Amino acid sequence: MNALDIFVMLSFGGIVLVAFMGGLGKVFSALVGMYFGIIVAAFFYHPAAVLLQRALPTMSLTVGELAVFVVLALGFSLGFGAMLARTFVLERFPRLFGAFNNVSGGVAGILVAVLATVLASMIVTLLLQALYASTNAGSQGFMQFVQSQMQGSTLVPIFLKLVPTLITPLKPWFPRGLPPLLDPRNL
Repeated sequence: MNALDIFVMLSFGGIVLVAFMGGLGKVFSALVGMYFGIIVAAFFYHPAAVLLQRALPTMSLTVGELAVFVVLALGFSLGFGAMLARTFVLERFPRLFGAFNNVSGGVAGILVAVLATVLASMIVTLLLQALYASTNAGSQGFMQFVQSQMQGSTLVPIFLKLVPTLITPLKPWFPRGLPPLLDPRNL
């Protein structure tokens, strides 16, 4: 166990605690928001990265795709989740179900924590690959530390094994195949 594993456990516990306090309605809105945010980001990350690369020609396309995907996924996930959380049904949910709302929110929070950890593990793995492929930055300083933490981690490989299972619900949106960034074979 290393520092990254401790960070993963603390983040995981924090997400479950926040989910318990927020309740099932907010956790449900976060899950749906993440799902649709990732779908929208997967559709638009490549064209947006090409535009970004034109503005920043020294940046590799792979790094641009990853950066744009993360920004789009976070932005749209938060947007969709916030819109759904503000609906009449989800605002009344805590009043209707009381303590069950919190307990079920904590249980559903475990799923959110798993999804968030898998997504973060994927992004860090892809970032390290992109930096090694495009520059020598992956072998220096902080990125070298991150790579050593990833290689020595006990938990990250477990979460990365879940990638194919968690990507499966996205496949119907992409009949011609998953975008390269989401394809588990690229990890």
